[in-house]
Amino acid sequence: MKSNASFHKGGLNGKRLTKEDRARLEEDLKKAEPYTEEEADALELDGPYDFDRMNATLAKKFLEDDDRLKELGVEIQDK
Repeated sequence: MKSNASFHKGGLNGKRLTKEDRARLEEDLKKAEPYTEEEADALELDGPYDFDRMNATLAKKFLEDDDRLKELGVEIQDK
């Protein structure tokens, strides 16, 4: 079975990130270069991968999802 960085189709499930969550994800994104979709698709689920790059990949996706929700006018909600 292959891993896929876009496996989480639901993204943020219609909820915006808190400022604290967004800041944490932005820090993860600064630590490493995210995997491209092609690179992520080629990773094996149980195979070796760079932890920081995987975190950056997921952070990028969640931040992009949050940006889309912001454009749609969704307000930040409490946890």
